[in-house]
Amino acid sequence: MTTIQPPLIARLLYKAAQKGWIRLEQNSFLRRLMTLRHLLKFRLFSTLAQHSPSPYRAIWSLLTGQNRYLFYTSSSPQAQELRLSPANLVPLLRLLKAGYPLVSVDSTLNTLSIAIASDLIVLLRSRDSYDVACLNELLIEKDYGTAFPGYRILDVGAYIGDTPLFFAAHGAEKVIAAEPAPDNYALAQKNISGSPYADRIELLPVAVAATDGEMMFHIDSKNPQSNALFPTSDNLAYSTYTERLRVPVWSFAKLVAHSGWDTIDLVKLDCEGAEFPILLETPAEVLQKVKKWVIEYHAAPEPLEKRLQELGYHVQRVKDFVLTGLIWAEKTPSS
Repeated sequence: MTTIQPPLIARLLYKAAQKGWIRLEQNSFLRRLMTLRHLLKFRLFSTLAQHSPSPYRAIWSLLTGQNRYLFYTSSSPQAQELRLSPANLVPLLRLLKAGYPLVSVDSTLNTLSIAIASDLIVLLRSRDSYDVACLNELLIEKDYGTAFPGYRILDVGAYIGDTPLFFAAHGAEKVIAAEPAPDNYALAQKNISGSPYADRIELLPVAVAATDGEMMFHIDSKNPQSNALFPTSDNLAYSTYTERLRVPVWSFAKLVAHSGWDTIDLVKLDCEGAEFPILLETPAEVLQKVKKWVIEYHAAPEPLEKRLQELGYHVQRVKDFVLTGLIWAEKTPSS
């Protein structure tokens, strides 16, 4: 598999943001220019014109930072106003282009819902979040794969419930998911409980690290995908943590013991820096119960790759976006 890398200019921008020389906040002018560039890159203007009665007005709204758009939905004959952050605009259009319908929007609550399967609708936040962008990574970029027949999965960093629902809808037998951020957890609970897969998913309001107890959890209300136990330089390039609260923390060993499974088909880690203590400090015999890992890393990934290789995994870095990216690791036949 070829490692996906952004263009040189994007890598330079990411690097500058991580150094603190520039900021890439949700509604910064630079972010809006990047969004316009992606509209052109992915040839999405025709998609915008198909799903909005005012595509040129939408471009103006993007450039001026108004972030107000009109979109047709499957639940209403009239176009509905949608307040959408720049980081979510291109992902929404990519999802629409791929055939995932926009079911409804609520401009008062700043939410939208998208059907990700014939029997599954997911509620997302349209502003001050990357909810649609995260769904794009799941459905369009296929970060975690596409089929999980009979899998038993641990999902560390369940966010709004999109990944555990995706796993269950695509064949997983059981998903145990952990999400410590109260707002994310509440939305995940709502998405899961209203789905036909609720009996396959156990949602835990805990963070996961290397040890049990309580820790301070860092909250960014405008970037809830970056809430973290251990903020990294990657997080700090995009996020400003304005709140901290104490959350319960389970060790990865405790999570594995809680599952009662002798082997785990897949572990997904998207835990904003906690991937390092989980992999580097958890005993080898616990980690080796896992057949396959998919890990979003948020700092230099070499220690993670080395640890997994030492444990007998074949390791691939499938995305590399300058101190953030994606690792797949699977047990070799001899291990």
